[in-house]
Amino acid sequence: MRRVTVDPAALDDIVATSRFYNRAKPGLGKVFREFVKSAFKKIAKQPELYVFITKPYRGHYMDKFPFTIYYRETVEESVHIIAVLHQHSHPDHWKQRLKNL
Repeated sequence: MRRVTVDPAALDDIVATSRFYNRAKPGLGKVFREFVKSAFKKIAKQPELYVFITKPYRGHYMDKFPFTIYYRETVEESVHIIAVLHQHSHPDHWKQRLKNL
C-alpha cells in the first residue's frame, strides 16, 4: 500500500464540502469524510486502477457523492492528492493547482 499525502488545497476542498453537507443535513459531512477516507485507502492500495485524466494525473470518481479525487503517483512510491472537486466543476479547475506543486 502506498503512502498518501494530501495537498492543503485538497484538505480545504474536503472541509468546505463537509461543511456544505452538514448545513444541508446534520451528520452528512461526516459521511462524506468517511467516503473520502475510504476512497483514499482504495487509491493507496491500487493507484493504477483509476483512469488517467491527463498523464500522469488520475481521477477516482467517488461512489454516492458526485466528486472526483485527482491525484498522481510520486517517485517516492506514494500518492499525492491534488484536489477533491465536484464533478460539475469546470474540468480544468483542478489543473490550476498544478502551478503550486
